[in-house]
Amino acid sequence: MRTSISTSLVLALSAALLVVLGSVGLGLGPSVLVGAGLGAVVWLVPDRSPLARVGGLVAGVLVAWLGYVLRAAVLPDTPGGHAVSVALTVVLAGAVVVASRERLPLWAPLLGAAALAGVYETAYSEAPPEVLATSFVAVTTLACTLAVGLVLTSLVAPGGQSAAPQHRHARHEGDPDGQVAETVPAAETAPVAQTAPSAEVAR
Repeated sequence: MRTSISTSLVLALSAALLVVLGSVGLGLGPSVLVGAGLGAVVWLVPDRSPLARVGGLVAGVLVAWLGYVLRAAVLPDTPGGHAVSVALTVVLAGAVVVASRERLPLWAPLLGAAALAGVYETAYSEAPPEVLATSFVAVTTLACTLAVGLVLTSLVAPGGQSAAPQHRHARHEGDPDGQVAETVPAAETAPVAQTAPSAEVAR
């Protein structure tokens, strides 16, 4: 409970500070809460290592960035073109996970892609031909706020390692109590053959 309270307070103060800094010309805009919250989530979720989680998130942001560039360059500015770009982004996010042999968690690139879409879709819709300039601003501001949330959360809640895997045990079929099946080595179950001495056999 203390970790949750301290993390929330630190993130609240940092988000407020980022909003103040954004009002004086940094132009952080809607990325403040999204980035700070994502940084905290990436550190707190006990799935894979922190490096794998951050790598998956960054990959998702880059995949979504590529989707916006392709949407502006080759796809029509229609709901159908938008749908194709979204589907392509999700497919590429899954391909990144497959290429890493699932060293990266699937939720991380999906979350990164969704974060960029959340903070950039409005700016893109206002000026699709300026996608390179406007998307670069969105990506950099999202990265800055995400780094702030990640670093501050790691200081308040250290030890963001993955949880220890839980071992599953086989159970007896039809056992209502769900007791763990016990296996006995074959050497202990096999009956020991007793042979009579050779002197007694040859009588």
